[in-house]
Amino acid sequence: QAVEGAAKMFGDSSALAALEQGEEHGVSEYHEALEEEGVMEEIKDEIRQTLLPRLTGHIATLKRFRA
Repeated sequence: QAVEGAAKMFGDSSALAALEQGEEHGVSEYHEALEEEGVMEEIKDEIRQTLLPRLTGHIATLKRFRA
């Protein structure tokens, strides 16, 4: 609902840009976690194999919508 409200107020392109920025922030956070020694290897594997590919897919989709 918040996204729909933002889209109505600022336009679809602005809402998509905000979503893309949030996903890119998530990618950055995951990359930082991969560098942390205290993060278990099982978690790092999940980040590499599942979470990062999912986010990069979301970003690609958002870019296509904005094009």
